[in-house]
Amino acid sequence: MRRVLLLLVGLMLLSGLTFGLQVSVAQNTNDTSEGDNVQKDLAEENNPAVSINISNPIYVSKGKCKRIIEINITNYNISKIDSFDLININGSEYLPEFGYPLLPMISVPILLPKDSNIGDVNMVSNVSSMIGHYNIPCINESGYTSCNITGTFPSPIYVYDVSEFDEYKKLRVNLALVQYNPQTNETILNNYTKLELTYQTPITLAVTDFSSDKTEYVTGETINTSLTVENVGSDALTGLRANLSLKDSHGIVKASSLSAPFDVASGKSKTVYTTLSQNLPHRSYLAEMNVKSSTGDVVGSSSNYIHIKSGGIVDSSLPSEGDNVNETGSETSKVKERTQERMEEVRQRMERNQQNASKVKKRMEEVRQRMEKNQERSNDILEKVEERVKERTQERMEEIRQKMERNQERFNETLENLSEKDKEVHRHGFRVSNAVHSLLATENWTGGIGEEVSQIAQDINKSVNKTVEAEQKINNRGGFSKFLFGGDEKAAEKIQSQVNKNQQRLQRLEQSQQNCNCSEEVKNMMQEQIQEIEQEQQRLQQIAQEEKQNKGLLGWLWK
Repeated sequence: MRRVLLLLVGLMLLSGLTFGLQVSVAQNTNDTSEGDNVQKDLAEENNPAVSINISNPIYVSKGKCKRIIEINITNYNISKIDSFDLININGSEYLPEFGYPLLPMISVPILLPKDSNIGDVNMVSNVSSMIGHYNIPCINESGYTSCNITGTFPSPIYVYDVSEFDEYKKLRVNLALVQYNPQTNETILNNYTKLELTYQTPITLAVTDFSSDKTEYVTGETINTSLTVENVGSDALTGLRANLSLKDSHGIVKASSLSAPFDVASGKSKTVYTTLSQNLPHRSYLAEMNVKSSTGDVVGSSSNYIHIKSGGIVDSSLPSEGDNVNETGSETSKVKERTQERMEEVRQRMERNQQNASKVKKRMEEVRQRMEKNQERSNDILEKVEERVKERTQERMEEIRQKMERNQERFNETLENLSEKDKEVHRHGFRVSNAVHSLLATENWTGGIGEEVSQIAQDINKSVNKTVEAEQKINNRGGFSKFLFGGDEKAAEKIQSQVNKNQQRLQRLEQSQQNCNCSEEVKNMMQEQIQEIEQEQQRLQQIAQEEKQNKGLLGWLWK
């Protein structure tokens, strides 16, 4: 897990450094062609490869509306991490979850009226394509690992949840952009997905249009928007306000503007114009328009993505060697004067370049300090994640122990009709079975040895019925028969055979436990169950030896 988080944090830090350096160069360089390249790099850096389109509310019937959500992928690339492949889609994010493939996904938030009730989110269409056979990693507490799940993941490709706030409800749709089958390595890209949200709402305001005058702006340029709403109810809506905000990729509001109050009569439409001043850096933003009632509740919303670009590059090329200089006769003094002027210009330009270099150096120092702070934050995050993983592991191990106790209690209830000797035999057998099931429960927490541990445990479990049957046969042998003919040698040999096999299996289990790339909590749990099985094998071996040593009064005649 530490390796995974360090990688993700490192990628974010590297992106931040690249962006910071490019902005500095774009602002300070004096070469026009280099400035053009910087602007091109910045555009590529901030251009997402996944587009999201959310329709305005569509009136279906009285009190019922729907909205259409469209997600379209325009580009992707593959990167190598150790021996694994990662699918990268600019604008998406990874949600690492233990035991499952690390795949890009997109989260789509939609604001709904406070009193609305969600009907459902249904898939209208999905266009997908198989893009190849890749080795996508899963993650566990130790980092990247091979996936141990069956079938194509995830299925279905989307889930949604609803959160309630004071002024509105927020529906969030999480959509997997890629699906993966660990058995076949088939990797599927969901190129285009169309979803339909239906919901009930007593609010009669419908947003029929929201748009900006442009989709691209430069830093400092005023953003002009228009909003058209329709009152589909029988009563007038008064004291409405349009709140325009720009949000970054983390959902943080970077700029906002509030319109003057307006009214909409029953059955009428109204268009409201809103302007917003901004001085934001180069990147994409979500322009979100929320219509608020006179009480401050959100009664309608819509959003679009816009892009803000940084300013142009100042041209400051040096004088061309082809400047026309006429050095003849009467022009000599003019040429000398012009040369001196040019030399002064060059000197001033060099001073400005030196100042710009100092600014770049200062900017580099700021970036370095920011990286140090980010590293500190990432270390804090890693510590918290490790602490949480440890807590979850302890909770899981405690759940397994409690389940073992409950299983023992339930099993004891099934022995009521058996003799005391048979009860004791079955209890000992169940101790082994219970320990085996506990080992099986730790399979997903034991890193790369989970499958091996599971197979060994199952083999030990198969021996339980054989040893229980043989021990019952020994116990049911009459005392007179034992006195005359001695112990049941065949039953003893059967027990000894299973004990010998289980001892070899226990050695393999102990070796796996020592080599396990897992937490101390998991190792301790494995050791407890191994010791439980070992104790039972020692008891069985003692029974077998005593039974074979008992020759009886007449047993020597044929033994």
